[in-house]
Amino acid sequence: MKTRNMQIEGLRGLAILSILVFHVFYRYQQIYVSSEVKYSWMKDWGNFGVCIFLLISCYYLINFNSDTTSFSLINYLLKKIIRLWPLYAIAITITAIVIHIFPLPERMSTWIDWLLNLTFINGFLGTSYVDGAHWYLTILISFFVISGIGKKFKIEKEPLFYFGIIALYLLSVILHIENIVKGGRYCFIFCFACTLRWFVQKKSSSISKEMLLWIFLGGISLFGIFRFIGMGYFIIICIITPCFLGCALGKWKFMQNKLFVFMGSISYSLYLIHQNIAYEAEYYLVKILGEWHALIGLAGLLVGAGAGLILYFFAERPTTFAKNKRSDSKNMERGNKTAYKKT
Repeated sequence: MKTRNMQIEGLRGLAILSILVFHVFYRYQQIYVSSEVKYSWMKDWGNFGVCIFLLISCYYLINFNSDTTSFSLINYLLKKIIRLWPLYAIAITITAIVIHIFPLPERMSTWIDWLLNLTFINGFLGTSYVDGAHWYLTILISFFVISGIGKKFKIEKEPLFYFGIIALYLLSVILHIENIVKGGRYCFIFCFACTLRWFVQKKSSSISKEMLLWIFLGGISLFGIFRFIGMGYFIIICIITPCFLGCALGKWKFMQNKLFVFMGSISYSLYLIHQNIAYEAEYYLVKILGEWHALIGLAGLLVGAGAGLILYFFAERPTTFAKNKRSDSKNMERGNKTAYKKT
């Protein structure tokens, strides 16, 4: 059984905290406050959290030491999506009901949108998200498909596969169709994370042609982040990469802080439901009190975090427990069959 890296969990906690704070204190003002936006120094906090989540997700999608001889692409994609779907379906259903009972300007969606969101295909069709924060899931599913194709055709361990991904994106830019290529510019973060994974797993000390190709891929990926995603993302990636590697290698013990680890463990629930629910609280408090100020942002933070906690304790944790119990039963059954055959 795989053991969880508590330092990576702590890093997830830091990421979701930065996203929560960004949404309730900065992004809300951008959408709903007509006057000058306060706390402009928080404007990159959302990107900071997104970069951490992308780096973690993409890094662990690829395993250069794995055996993909009997790999099934369909089973791989189903397993990945089924892990995401139940909690996601609950979260967007709750969000859709809440925003229809208490209308929230700029965040309204139709029941058709909700149905398309339920299948994860809305982002690929250009349909509205029930919760705008869920664009990240569209990107993540795109990377599931890309990594799955690499595993299926046994090319995930080849640097040329990743050069090909970048080449396809650059071709889409030349043809002006980059907006329909889901994952798009974030492919540079995906390729950079895979480069880090190669160096960590291979631990090669001698210079080889393969190593030079991976070094070149890492350089191209960083340049692509700078050129196509932006200077802000480039700086954030340069800052968080040492911290991420320290956590991945188990060297940054301070990231095992209990608060960060707990926030990391509930980060998926928080991510799924916090944004629109927090905006609801802020929007209607502003209607009552007349203008937005920091205490209203704090109230939004507490409401959004509270919604995430409720979703975690009443939905995510019970479903995870039930899934683990089924898995343990299957493993025990397999063990009993193996023991029976040996006797």
